Amino acid sequence: MDFTAEEKLYYKNHMLLPNFGEDKQYKLKSSKVLVIGAGGLGCPVLTYLSLAGIGKIGICDGDTINYSNMTRQSLFDYDNVGQSKAYVAAAVLRKKNPFIEIEPIDTYLTADNVLEIMNQYDLILDCADNFQLSFLVNDIAYFLNKSLIQGALYQFEGLIYGFDFSKEKKSPCFRCFISEEPKNKCTDCSLSGIMGVNAGIVGLYQANLAINYLSGTSPIENGKQIFIDPINYSTRIMRFAPSSDCMLCSDKAYVKSIEKAIDKHALSKFETTAQEAIEQKLFWYSMPVLKPDVVKQLEDKLGVNIKPIEKIDLSSKANIGIVCLKGYSSLFKVKELRASGFEQAFSIKGGATALLDEADFDK
Repeated sequence: MDFTAEEKLYYKNHMLLPNFGEDKQYKLKSSKVLVIGAGGLGCPVLTYLSLAGIGKIGICDGDTINYSNMTRQSLFDYDNVGQSKAYVAAAVLRKKNPFIEIEPIDTYLTADNVLEIMNQYDLILDCADNFQLSFLVNDIAYFLNKSLIQGALYQFEGLIYGFDFSKEKKSPCFRCFISEEPKNKCTDCSLSGIMGVNAGIVGLYQANLAINYLSGTSPIENGKQIFIDPINYSTRIMRFAPSSDCMLCSDKAYVKSIEKAIDKHALSKFETTAQEAIEQKLFWYSMPVLKPDVVKQLEDKLGVNIKPIEKIDLSSKANIGIVCLKGYSSLFKVKELRASGFEQAFSIKGGATALLDEADFDK
């Protein structure tokens, strides 16, 4: 894996750095990094990891590009709307650095595929900015002894967490700081808003932490939380200790194996296919991310009334179907409902996209 003359020219400015040189550039070339989410955080992370010369980068994202992505997702343009984020990002990055391997993984990370995907990489960067997914990634990284860097955004604020689970010494995990998803704050940027430049700033911090760690320049400090406030041009570093009640890493842990962790997150049992949903004559509810014109199309196709999820009748005994655009946010909503005892809720697999494009409505 020696550097070619072209690679040496490409990475020349890196290799000129004191205490970096060819040795640390080689460490980057030998590294394998999985980036989960090619959105506001993922785009700057992917850009600078590829330019830094990470040998293999996996891009895990099942979403497609839409117009509202443009203000913060810098790898995409108007001509890409409707296309796969993972494949478009991979194509752009290959042009930026032809000396590395880019693997597009055009699917959402779930309990069903997390082992197969995460096992292939040394370092995991969680850029999905989704609490439920962050818990899944944290739990599996912990049992696989993978290093993990997580980023999160809320309007004008950013947070970064780093965990080196590859070390033998005990480390706190994400659940030590946040044991369950907060109920009092909307963290979906499609509802709460986000300034694009702030996503870029937080993503660059994640990329910098990853490059320093993989090159051996500086370690990931376990339990370190970086709070970024772009409005006031300030950064605060805080540290938290392992929680004595953590379900994952404490002496009182009750999730003690990777099998139990996966079972805790298993989502497929909460889903029904589009065709099954039609045949079962479910009561229908839509997630907030589904636009009114899409809801109207579904109502016309299905011949049903679709109510907003906020109007759900939790006293009802009828089976209900919850639909979003691609079957992802609805899946986590069903998980939440079932955890509260509402067992008859189902997420429509593939969401409105599957209902409008794939289901046989004349059957």
